[in-house]
Amino acid sequence: MKTENNNNDILIIGGIAVVAVGVGLYMYNKKKTSGVPVESDSEDVPAPTPSTGGTPATPSTPAAKLNYDLVLKKGMYNYPEVGVLQKWLGVTADNKFGNDTEAKLFAKKGVKQMSLNQYTAKADINTKPLAIGNKVMANKNNVVVTLNKMLGDGKTYYNTGEKEDTYAFGDVIGTIVAITADKNSYIVKDQDLFQNLVWVLASNVSKV
Repeated sequence: MKTENNNNDILIIGGIAVVAVGVGLYMYNKKKTSGVPVESDSEDVPAPTPSTGGTPATPSTPAAKLNYDLVLKKGMYNYPEVGVLQKWLGVTADNKFGNDTEAKLFAKKGVKQMSLNQYTAKADINTKPLAIGNKVMANKNNVVVTLNKMLGDGKTYYNTGEKEDTYAFGDVIGTIVAITADKNSYIVKDQDLFQNLVWVLASNVSKV
């Protein structure tokens, strides 16, 4: 009888253990399927982004900051400002200011060196200037002429910027005696008694 009781005790304990394990598995599966987080010893690691193939992208290099006040002239190399000027002039943008760039600039603006700011501020060369000897009149009201100063060599004209007179539409100013290199201004001998030499913008006068 004692042996039989011991066997019964073992069976009862084993049964309880089986039931406990079953209940534990049931509760674990219920938590897992119900969306309750399960603790883990490993940290979450984001999944790698799948490769799309092809050549890996290379980070872009920031564009060089331009100096719009830098005077550009022949002989300057590897300046990004020269490349911008060349694009504006319609020549190959190689950042090298050579003969072609100088010739194109002179043909367009009448100068051989200038900054990018000067380029945008200065009018293109006048392709249809009036000839020396033509008499001109104001082609609108309030046309201002400025005084000329002759330099020491006796042949170089200099615009002082000092206002000499103002003319109304149709007023005769005088006769052209010289034209600036860019052909955008005339030096005119005015009609006054003293026949002063004055500067006037070509766009402000017409042939009489």
